[in-house]
Amino acid sequence: MNKCLKYEILRVVLVMLVVIGHATYYTIKTPFGGIFYTDMMINNNIQDTYFHTLVSLLTNWIYTFHMPAFFALSGTILALQIKNKGCINFKKFFIKKFKRLIVPLIFVWFFWNIPIKLVSGYYMYVNMEWKYILLQIFFPYSVYLWFLEALFISTLIIYVVFKYIKENQYRFLFITFLWIIGCFLEKLLGEYNPLGNPLKYVIWLWIGMYIENFVEKIKEWKISNIFLGILIIIIQFFLWYELKDVKYINYICLNTLYPLLMIIALYVIINYYEKFLYKYKNRILSISTYSYGVYLYAEPLNYTIIYYFVNLFGIDSLGSEYYASILYFARIIISVSVAIIIIKMFKILKLKYFI
Repeated sequence: MNKCLKYEILRVVLVMLVVIGHATYYTIKTPFGGIFYTDMMINNNIQDTYFHTLVSLLTNWIYTFHMPAFFALSGTILALQIKNKGCINFKKFFIKKFKRLIVPLIFVWFFWNIPIKLVSGYYMYVNMEWKYILLQIFFPYSVYLWFLEALFISTLIIYVVFKYIKENQYRFLFITFLWIIGCFLEKLLGEYNPLGNPLKYVIWLWIGMYIENFVEKIKEWKISNIFLGILIIIIQFFLWYELKDVKYINYICLNTLYPLLMIIALYVIINYYEKFLYKYKNRILSISTYSYGVYLYAEPLNYTIIYYFVNLFGIDSLGSEYYASILYFARIIISVSVAIIIIKMFKILKLKYFI
């Protein structure tokens, strides 16, 4: 299938936002393992740095929209595929999505995610029985691969909805009902929410299928699209910053307004910039072939990098502006570089289902 340049640009941008977000955390707590460097800092009376506080604020803002935007992008691409090729039968659709999402999930989980965590102390403070380690694949709380599970299930839901519900208003009502259930389950089950909570995210897939229609209408407005996109981003950021400590309102906005505003802004901006970046099309498409692999292989390396960094320089180093900034950029550069090497290796071996 011919790839649409603007969606490949957006894919690369979203993956880089994921990498930036994953380079920030000092603590991950789950019933199945984690890292606890923030607790270690507190126990040793080590003050967090201004640099880490700032990049953590950036990460918290990124987390208000980047995963719903990923689902929206998947929905847009799905709509484009249906438009170009029609709706294939369910068996072919299931097999295609299984190969694309679940095969790499299983491979990366068992042959990369778990081994990397084993050598980085992730399972140091929990029962090391394998049944508990394996159980995390069904409850992937705070494990980046939750996205693949949720996307697989939500994509199947969208297929069934579009096949058996013919009216758009009824589709929307049903998907909204699923979203309400997903939000309720998130509050009820917390870290034991199974399979990445696909019910909560299916609505963003649906929005992604129609977002371009809305953007086309925006193009008719007598206003600069780039100005509008930047304005929406500024409004979204200040809304989040002012409401982030208002518990219930912030939760509602995290699941509605914040991601919706940013999805609109991102689509408006990439539609504007696509024509300027078209001369770099081949280069951008080449870079985008690495985006999925970077998502799959970069994140677990963060555990190893911070583990050996603290072992080498001591926990006090996390309280140093100099060392904290070095650690942050090292996590980004090293994790992406190693992921690219792995991708290149799999390309040579023609193992396309793992990248």
